Amino acid sequence: MRKILLLLIAMSFISCTQMQKAVYQEEETYTQEERTLIVFYNENEISLQNLKRKVKSYGAEIIYEYKEMKGIAVRIFRGKSIEQGRKYFENIKGVTNVMKDSKVELH
Repeated sequence: MRKILLLLIAMSFISCTQMQKAVYQEEETYTQEERTLIVFYNENEISLQNLKRKVKSYGAEIIYEYKEMKGIAVRIFRGKSIEQGRKYFENIKGVTNVMKDSKVELH
């Protein structure tokens, strides 16, 4: 009887730790690239300051400014899809291109 009780306790403990691992791994699969857009703009049509205001009013944040290419990396927060964000920024006058961030590996 004692062996069965110890076995049940051990099995419960193992199943709890495995469940915690699965939840943790599920959170990790959500990468930064999946929530980031690269927005390029024409500085003759929209200033960086005005574009920053549009980002803030949308509820997103700028995580990087590309100085030479006149672009910004924008993180879209949960609650809004990346596709909704892309459509929003594409409709801003002066924005020339919006693309999802991606990782490119060189071999």
